[in-house]
Order: sequence, then structure tokens, then C-alpha cells
Amino acid sequence: MSVDLKPEAVWEALPDELKSALRRRAAEPLNDDLLLKCHRAAEDNELPIFWRPDPAADFRRHRLHTALVDYIAGLGKDG
Repeated sequence: MSVDLKPEAVWEALPDELKSALRRRAAEPLNDDLLLKCHRAAEDNELPIFWRPDPAADFRRHRLHTALVDYIAGLGKDG
């Protein structure tokens, strides 16, 4: 996982459908469908990996990168 993740740039590159799903579930583990969509978006847009294995689930599940979760949580709070 890159410490250089720029959450705003990642967010702007994601398809609207994926943004909508991630807004609803940002702090939850990614289900298989969302993980696949994240992977496709990363490949299609040449994005860094913006999710990580979840140590709380013995690394069997994945979560969004903490910086991206924080960014999503802050969306819409400025206005």
C-alpha cells in the first residue's frame, strides 16, 4: 500500500456508480462485487491500489485505504 495515496485524485477518477456504492459502505469491508469493481477501476484509470487486506479479518477481507475512507467521510461537509 502506498503512503503517497492521493484520495481526492483517486475519488475523482472513479466511476459514479462505484462512488455511490463506496459512499454507502466506506467504513465496511468490501464485498466481492465491490472489490472487483475497485480493481477494475484501478486498472482502467491507472490508479494505485486504494484498498488493503483487513488484519481484523485475518486478512481474508479488504477495506478501503484509511485516507480514502476519511476523504469520503468529509465529502459534503463543506457546503
